[in-house]
Amino acid sequence: MTRAAPEHVLVIHRWRDGGPLYERYLDHLVLDVSYIATSAAATSVPRTAAGVEVVHRTDDLAALATAAARLRQRVGPPTRIVALADADSDVAAELRVLLGCPGETPASQALLRDRHAMLTAVAAAGLRVPPFAVVSQSSDAMRLLAEEQVPLLLTTRFGSASAQELLVESPADAERLGGPLAEPMVAKAVGSARRYSVDGIWDGNRLLYWRSARYLSPAGGLPGGSSDGWLGSIELDGTEATGTGSDRLGSDRLGSDRLGSAGLPTRLADFATAALSVLVKRPAVVHVAVFDQAIAGGEPRLGFDWASTGLAGGELPLLWQEVHGVDLAAAAIASQLDRPLPQLGTPGAGQVGGWLQIFPTVPPPCRVTSVDFSPGEWAPYAMALPRVGELIPAGERVAASLRFRAAGTAELERAMRAAAGNLRLACSPL
Repeated sequence: MTRAAPEHVLVIHRWRDGGPLYERYLDHLVLDVSYIATSAAATSVPRTAAGVEVVHRTDDLAALATAAARLRQRVGPPTRIVALADADSDVAAELRVLLGCPGETPASQALLRDRHAMLTAVAAAGLRVPPFAVVSQSSDAMRLLAEEQVPLLLTTRFGSASAQELLVESPADAERLGGPLAEPMVAKAVGSARRYSVDGIWDGNRLLYWRSARYLSPAGGLPGGSSDGWLGSIELDGTEATGTGSDRLGSDRLGSDRLGSAGLPTRLADFATAALSVLVKRPAVVHVAVFDQAIAGGEPRLGFDWASTGLAGGELPLLWQEVHGVDLAAAAIASQLDRPLPQLGTPGAGQVGGWLQIFPTVPPPCRVTSVDFSPGEWAPYAMALPRVGELIPAGERVAASLRFRAAGTAELERAMRAAAGNLRLACSPL
């Protein structure tokens, strides 16, 4: 009797400290598990891997297709593709089509790959969205800026939802876009809005487990400005001011009686649930970004920003595991392999967690020339700092990462802002 060849699972891996986690969920002695990894991530690939190919960037489809062809020759045709990072979900979808693998494809991810279509669909469902438009040249941004009289947040129209953002606050900012743009972008008139997120496990109809968080940036407002040297996220403990009136969300999509007295974390989860019901029809680990465009601290006016499937940043699964005892990576891998979602405990209400990412001081590829960090009283419970001389490859946006936990949101924010101020990093271009 001929023995069937083992299943070949191809992993797209970009996280420097995330390799060993795959062995928890994919039995490397039963399955053939191969890896396409960046040079920085390749050092954390398990020794039991069936094969590994190194690429400069994991979002370069041509490079991934070439690497996958080499792995196919050595290991056999891939039967599944796993990409945990939301930033790699687009190229993984394309690669599934090229290799004939089941799972999410560009067609099934259409609303999540096109930000204009995503905003249009959510608005049609009755949820509030900020004024938005497609921008193809600097004059488009200048016109929208003049019409709305508030800052614009620009992101590329197509591709990963975690793409880098540009903040346009003045006509001079719009002029610096440089005439016709290399690719179309979506501009959202967001003013001085705070930004929140809801992360969790979605079963196709409802959020099974979730945590809400607020983004942090140096100026305390919208991330995306040219001076932003870091970005953070702090989980909410329910003490943030929410007002007492109703938020009708444009056309009373959720009902004022449901939102009127709820705390902000629950209101954010309700809003995220309504958006996900439009955009995601299958089990997945999800991330939903939300604006609060309240005026002068008044009643929250929640508005949709974007949504994605996959793990939004390398720190999030570690934070959930370490602070809440919930394994996001297990759920993400199960959903991509069409396995039942694992039985996970409900996140506890004890501590809140937060992550802090420090960006390179010059665009990668670059080399780290100095690192100095004195955490003092507000030390992170875990951190990954680069070494002097370390290469930060092209496509990598994060130079250092830190994780924090505390009894409440206010204490957590003090710790993270203090740490960001005490960490000094310098890089030189290559």
